[in-house]
Amino acid sequence: MPAADAKSETIEKDAPQQESKQESQQESDAESAQPTLTIGSKAPSIDIEHWFSDGDGKMEPVKELKKDQVYVVEFWATWCPPCIASMPHLSELQSKFADKGVQIISVSDEPKETVEDFLDKKVKGKDQSYRELTKNYCLTSDPDGSVKKDYFDASGQSGIPTAMIVGKEGLIEWIGHPMEMDKPLEAVVDGTWDREEFKKSMAEQGLDESQFSKFMELIEKAGELAESGEVEEALELLDETIKEAKSDEVKSMLQGVRNQFVIIFVGGEQAVKALRNMAEENKDDPETLSSIVSMICSIHAEKPMDKEVLVAAKELAEKAIKQDDSSFMTHMALAQILDINDEVDKALESVAKAIERIDKFEAADPEEEDWVSDASEELFNLQDKLKAKKAGKN
Repeated sequence: MPAADAKSETIEKDAPQQESKQESQQESDAESAQPTLTIGSKAPSIDIEHWFSDGDGKMEPVKELKKDQVYVVEFWATWCPPCIASMPHLSELQSKFADKGVQIISVSDEPKETVEDFLDKKVKGKDQSYRELTKNYCLTSDPDGSVKKDYFDASGQSGIPTAMIVGKEGLIEWIGHPMEMDKPLEAVVDGTWDREEFKKSMAEQGLDESQFSKFMELIEKAGELAESGEVEEALELLDETIKEAKSDEVKSMLQGVRNQFVIIFVGGEQAVKALRNMAEENKDDPETLSSIVSMICSIHAEKPMDKEVLVAAKELAEKAIKQDDSSFMTHMALAQILDINDEVDKALESVAKAIERIDKFEAADPEEEDWVSDASEELFNLQDKLKAKKAGKN
């Protein structure tokens, strides 16, 4: 046999083996790309370098997760606006569940100095630092990235903020956006959480951990586009993401994100329409309606809203009060938006009603009492501000 023919025959004989090796490598790569930390996985131990807050001394730094304790491990960064926007909510959740064995641990992978500088800054629109805002839960930094690798990367996540609930058995119970974890956390705490049902529902929705990560990554990318002035491109990306979602529940969640983008980056009549869409989705929930109004006030402090948006937010606050006049939160939200709309006398009336109701509020535990105390202080500060504004006008 000529040498060339022998070589050709050798190549032909080796080809199937080479194809088999390539297929095996592709399968191996695909397997390695799959999340190794999923719903039901045992939660890894944590080794965090810097702890900046400890719940006013009520919590200790954690390494080994304790049995019968519930943990929330949340990933954040100082440069991430959605992470910062989630901080008041995390603080409220910690106050609500602290006496029920819940410890919230927020983890950044930034240097200690970066986080320290951030914490010393004032919260926009408030006479309060970020250090004070986050004092009652555990805010941390782990520059070597070990916890991020063991939790965030291992679960296939890519966008922040992302929170994970570790249940009393030390297993991962839930993964998602921290603003969406109220009901899952409550169910995990009281023992009614159905882990397998949640996993099944995610599969039925076509939203496993890797797909959720993909959605979060797309939302983060849309945020970057909008911040750089490419708002239409950002909305188009969100629209494509909504189309990809397989269930009405996921589509609704993503539509809510889109509405927020329109309110923040578009404004005008489109923002009013988006705000009313959000209100319609929560029309029977006065607490959520008030939260939406407070969100508008917070956004306005950083990026002034158009007048028609502020008027629509006022209408929303008034609707919330008609549904629940007994809540200090509904009156507080109305006072905030009236202040922004420069309706000083009406704002003073609303803040007085909020103070009257918060004085009658009975906290269920010391942590909730702390939260109510902070809200009360904020109300009195708002009242002083309104009185000064009225005096200046007279």
